[in-house]
Amino acid sequence: MTFDDLLPHVSPAEAAELASLASGPVLLPGDEGYDAECRIYNLNVPLKPALAVGAADAADVQAAIRFAARQGRPASVKTTGHQQVHPARGGVLISTRRMKGITVDVGRRRARVEAGVIWQEVIDKAAEVGLAPMSGSAPLVGVAGYILGGGLSPVFGRNQGYAADHVRSLEVVTADGELRHVTSDSDPELYWCLLGGKGNFGIVTALEFDLFPVTHFYGGGIYFPGERLAEVLHTWRTWQSDMPEEMSSSVAVQRLPPLPELPEPLRVPSWCTCASPTSVRRSRASG
Repeated sequence: MTFDDLLPHVSPAEAAELASLASGPVLLPGDEGYDAECRIYNLNVPLKPALAVGAADAADVQAAIRFAARQGRPASVKTTGHQQVHPARGGVLISTRRMKGITVDVGRRRARVEAGVIWQEVIDKAAEVGLAPMSGSAPLVGVAGYILGGGLSPVFGRNQGYAADHVRSLEVVTADGELRHVTSDSDPELYWCLLGGKGNFGIVTALEFDLFPVTHFYGGGIYFPGERLAEVLHTWRTWQSDMPEEMSSSVAVQRLPPLPELPEPLRVPSWCTCASPTSVRRSRASG
């Protein structure tokens, strides 16, 4: 049993008090919509908070943080829940999936996105003007969590570094409930901590980051049976060492389930397949 398990339940009256201040839903366990608000991609750590807040904007995040502080409860945040590490028992869960604002500044090659945006939404918006973000290999991952963890792009990673290296500003609700506009000049220590430090420094409600011009892209995967893994790894290591910076590749060793949407050779449960490599090239572009 942890300290969080010993926290009392949030009463309906307390939840109603917060609901009067928030524009998004405020839900107790058993309420309609509670399970949907707590739903996550990674099922290893199911979320069971004392209260779930579906934030519609930064003001909702501020209200939820102040409520948690008054009650001495931990607060956690999620968009898609790909890397959830704590079940949030006894705490206040802030779901940002309704915060969907996206603005693309073509002249400055930048995007401003709110905390509930996923990468596919940014990719589609930026592609309309010939630009691309430093997204990862999974387009359904939330932008904020990916960047706050560093963010290594399979397209730009080798020659542009981490996605966090290209963040220009962040809007953050800190533990005192204040909404702060953070840049390298305005608050260099908090700015440094947020970019790669992942959590515990505040809840990011929006980010502004660089986009990159892209004229062409090649990508794909090659699959090998698991019994050839040693040979594949040796060949891949030798081959990729001479690739230019425009080329990124990776290897993944997997046991794939017998899903009907997979090609027949890949859905034999006893096989261990090696996905190698993602082959990417793009035109050089000034940052």
